[in-house]
Amino acid sequence: MIRLYFACSVDGFIAARDGSVDFLTPYHSPELGFDRFISQISVVVMGRRTYETLLMFGVGAWPYGTTRGIVLSSNDIKSHFLNVERMNISPTALRDRLQAANLEGDVWVEGGRTMGAFLAAGLVDRIEQHVVPVILGDGIPMFGGLDTAIPLHTIETRVFTNEVIKHTYARL
Repeated sequence: MIRLYFACSVDGFIAARDGSVDFLTPYHSPELGFDRFISQISVVVMGRRTYETLLMFGVGAWPYGTTRGIVLSSNDIKSHFLNVERMNISPTALRDRLQAANLEGDVWVEGGRTMGAFLAAGLVDRIEQHVVPVILGDGIPMFGGLDTAIPLHTIETRVFTNEVIKHTYARL
């Protein structure tokens, strides 16, 4: 299963224009279930910009433990982590390659443009959107701009004690 799991502002931004996500810090909570989510993931897929933003945070180790990482980019990247590789491949070709590998867990796609590319290709099975009660006014949009509407089915909406609202969707 290919999943999008992310947090955003009420006005739909996943990060400030400079890539920072400081607005999310007050809303971090185990109640949101990230540990459970990441335990179900075999591969994290992101674009080069998301990967470079991750490196700017100064993390000394891959933040997703032993989970394999794939950075989609036509440009070389500085590979700071052993289990992270760059691929210059389309979302569909990557999906096909991962399906052939018979993964035990799901695939998590993150980063605005990369999420948008997987959505546009019709490859996303589930969207888990955490909306924090903040309006940024400007920033990096959730899906990097899509050219067409994508109808979804609402599976669940839940409000947490920290006022974060989680919407879970499946594609129709």
